[in-house]
Amino acid sequence: SDFFDDVDRVISALQHFRHKRHEVIVFHVLDAAEMTFPFTELTLFDGLEEYPKLRIDPKPLRKEYLNIFNEWLGRFRRGCSRNQIDYVLINTDQRLDVALTAYLATRAATSRRDTRKA
Repeated sequence: SDFFDDVDRVISALQHFRHKRHEVIVFHVLDAAEMTFPFTELTLFDGLEEYPKLRIDPKPLRKEYLNIFNEWLGRFRRGCSRNQIDYVLINTDQRLDVALTAYLATRAATSRRDTRKA
């Protein structure tokens, strides 16, 4: 999911699964343009969900967009971390099999390391 919603509401929903002792893994799928806002010319943007399309000059908005986006993303990651929810950011430019393999390799390494500590 892109999870473009209120962070607290999404984390609260995920907490219900953790409360019932389910393991939760968030695969956060975002487009590179959402993360970097590379737009330089007058652009028609699709609104989120029920919002209308907007034609805007993106140059004056880039810095503020990235600040807001990165704060939102950080809040989401911290919310997952606080609730022991695995968080994996996947760029849509990345092949899904590569992203999943990388996650599973990291998870296996972490599991082995935790087993040795016990």
